[in-house]
Amino acid sequence: MSLTSDEHAQLLQNRNQGLQNLGQLVVNGQIIYKIDQIAMIHHHGKYLFSVFRRYNSVYEIVIEDCHGDTFFHKDYTLKESLQRLLCLSDTEKMYLIHVHEFTKNAPYDHNVLEMRWSEVHRLLNGVYVNIGLVDDQEESSFPNRYRCKRECCHEDQGEESDEVLEEEEEEEEEEEEEEENQHASWCPHSKKHRVEEISESEEEESEEEEQPVKYRMLRNGKKIAVK
Repeated sequence: MSLTSDEHAQLLQNRNQGLQNLGQLVVNGQIIYKIDQIAMIHHHGKYLFSVFRRYNSVYEIVIEDCHGDTFFHKDYTLKESLQRLLCLSDTEKMYLIHVHEFTKNAPYDHNVLEMRWSEVHRLLNGVYVNIGLVDDQEESSFPNRYRCKRECCHEDQGEESDEVLEEEEEEEEEEEEEEENQHASWCPHSKKHRVEEISESEEEESEEEEQPVKYRMLRNGKKIAVK
């Protein structure tokens, strides 16, 4: 169900107010709101996370996913935070596709994955990061996916997985037919041989039925069948 413009505006207002509250500070009895956006993370061009920094907790890194759900991290490296969020295994590796820094509004050629969030904020004032994922065992890149519980993040995977399952079922059926043919070529009790034997016996019976009956005339005038 699509949202109206008023509902969308209300959701956006609630989201912004929630982020502001997360950065609330009290200085000399005065309430101050301070939270900075320091990164946007994409996977092969697909938006995954917005990253913010607050100053009122040891869990200073606030990460918002594509559905507005928030996660709180300490000042980890980008690599460590993303590994936790994406639940990567030991064989799944990240690599950088593109990095754009906010300070100079220009591409950044260094490996930001090994930098801490505070370093990214201090040196670059924030970054846009586009990453890729690869599995050392499969040697192929992953489809776009973020392992959350929302169905919309898995729609593309569902379509792809259905196609893969159909292809696998067709391959299995072809393999079973080949195995059955190979088995029938040497096994005298196989279904194929039984069908051939039945057809041969039927042909023999039909040939016997088609053969004309011969008779022999006796001296007394009677006819007897001769085999």
